Amino acid sequence: MAEAREHLEALNRALLDFEKNPQNEDLLTEIFRSAHTLKGMSATMGYEGMTELAHEMENVLDGLRAEEIKPAPAVVDVLFRCFDTLAEMVRNIDERDVEGVDTAAALGEIRAVVEPAQPAGAPLTKKREKPAEPAALPLRPEAPGAPERPEIPQPAGAETHPGPDLSALLAAQPGARAYRVDIKLDSHCLLKSVRVFMVFKKLGQLGEIVQSEPSVEDLEDEKFEDQFQMLVISRKEAQELKSALMAISEIEAVRVGEVSPEEHEEAVARTATSPREKEREEGPAVPASPMKTQSVRVNIARLDKLMGLVGEMVINRTRLQEISERLQDKDLKETALFFARLVSDLQDEVMKTRMVPVEQIFNRFPRMVRDLARNKGKEVDFAIEGREIELDRTILDEISDPLMHLLRNAVDHGAEDPATRQMLGKPARCQISLRARRDRDQVSIEVSDDGPGIDIARVFELALQTGLVSPEEARSPGLDALLKILTHPGFSSREEVSGVSGRGVGLDAVKSKVESLGGSLQLWTEESVGSTFAMKLPLTLAIIEALLVASRGEVYALPMGTVRETVMIDPFSVRRVRGREVILVREETIPLLDLAAMFGLNGNGTSEAVPVVICEIGRRSVGITVEELLGRQEIVITPLGPFLKGIKGVSGATILGNGQVALILDVPSFLD
Repeated sequence: MAEAREHLEALNRALLDFEKNPQNEDLLTEIFRSAHTLKGMSATMGYEGMTELAHEMENVLDGLRAEEIKPAPAVVDVLFRCFDTLAEMVRNIDERDVEGVDTAAALGEIRAVVEPAQPAGAPLTKKREKPAEPAALPLRPEAPGAPERPEIPQPAGAETHPGPDLSALLAAQPGARAYRVDIKLDSHCLLKSVRVFMVFKKLGQLGEIVQSEPSVEDLEDEKFEDQFQMLVISRKEAQELKSALMAISEIEAVRVGEVSPEEHEEAVARTATSPREKEREEGPAVPASPMKTQSVRVNIARLDKLMGLVGEMVINRTRLQEISERLQDKDLKETALFFARLVSDLQDEVMKTRMVPVEQIFNRFPRMVRDLARNKGKEVDFAIEGREIELDRTILDEISDPLMHLLRNAVDHGAEDPATRQMLGKPARCQISLRARRDRDQVSIEVSDDGPGIDIARVFELALQTGLVSPEEARSPGLDALLKILTHPGFSSREEVSGVSGRGVGLDAVKSKVESLGGSLQLWTEESVGSTFAMKLPLTLAIIEALLVASRGEVYALPMGTVRETVMIDPFSVRRVRGREVILVREETIPLLDLAAMFGLNGNGTSEAVPVVICEIGRRSVGITVEELLGRQEIVITPLGPFLKGIKGVSGATILGNGQVALILDVPSFLD
């Protein structure tokens, strides 16, 4: 299933590139290779509908390679629809609903593309003709003067065992006949042992396999070139055996001939000693080096469980270090230090196994952008940057929907039609980009366009009409307030509802999802220049570095990704602006919040200087007053559960080394 999805992604990606550059034969070869592999895989597993559709796609691709079919937009659209049908079939197989997809429409479309390109009565394309069978392989002793025909090559070092008693076997099965079956595999076959297995399985259903040459062991180990021979007893006709074997993928030729017991005994006697003599002359064959396995596929649930166990070790590492500090035992300190180093190394390795390139998600979107732009009558050049940036697999799976919303928004709102762009002096094709980059200990994923930008005045006017902002706020619009309006549930700047936008749910869903992942959504826009939405995300959701602080006897954790700096302030330096407490740090006015007051605890009421943690999300900052800074520490994030979910100011909890539970503060919620 995983390989099938990879090939479908490769098909979509290569066809998108081929649509832009139809002269590139390498792209066409790549498409053909993926389609051919997908056909072989589906045939091997017995999915005939996928096999048939992939085969018909090969006909079109052959026509394109032979220049019998022109790469017109309609042809590309048909191929894309076939890819969609294949993807739906793969999904249905995953859901155990093999027969759930009707391929008749896709087959009809693809055949309609091929047939007009061929003369009446001609085969589909010259390249799709069935390959000619190789020179006949010897099944019986040839008559004098007959042309010499090649023998199946013996594998080096193979031993030929005495043949079975064919007369007795035939006598035990009245009406059966003995056949020698010669099979030639496609020269490009990658998994020969798999094809041999399919041959054995098919012949076992049609009769009894008596002998194989080379031996079964050599066939399993792929110690043969591309031909092998089998002796079969069956009540079926020779043509029926041949047809059944030719239906297997990557079988180039099959020859089936009846053989009598006498002919079989003569053939055994003629070849019984030759392999041994050859071995004595040339020495024993050198066994092939076993192929080393470089990677394995691991279920993500196993990695989640492994990460949970590592998290428990991190908690106990901290506890062990605290105990060693309290007891001041030298041996215990050394052991705790060594254990901490081992746990850190293990944690790093487990984290790396969970990190995957964002390319796995990004590759889904070029096709979506292309289809949406065509549907809207717009011309779009879609660029992807930073494919190699890695994110935790859990986060990567969650950002697919937010990215889809942002890209659909960029095409619908951020891309003008070609006529409008040319009138504005812009290139006819809009530039939309999807970019990933590292930003300290976070990843920034940005969606940009060079469209008209957001009409800030109009958005604030609509927000004023609906009561989202006050007249005072509408007079001084800013990007932070603009983003807050755009992500408000139900707000939309579109007057009509389309299949893409107008319902006011897109950006709200994006903001909710990003913040649930411990990240933040940011916006930049300029009239006539374009807009950029950026998702700031943590690298992982499992273990993070945090600043531990204390207030009124309670310990809290602030993710280090949000902490800009810590300062000491004199309570007398606190000012009030528009009813809110603020402090001035290097000419910057920063809102101030008291951590104890936020959670309904009594303030400290001290007149002494107190520590303030200044947190920053994008261009916005907030200062949080605490009583004590306890230091930096790696913590394991534990969800609060359904009953406590949604509490403002808290994103989760962690267990400290002494067993105490500390709440993890949700900094973005402090900025609302």
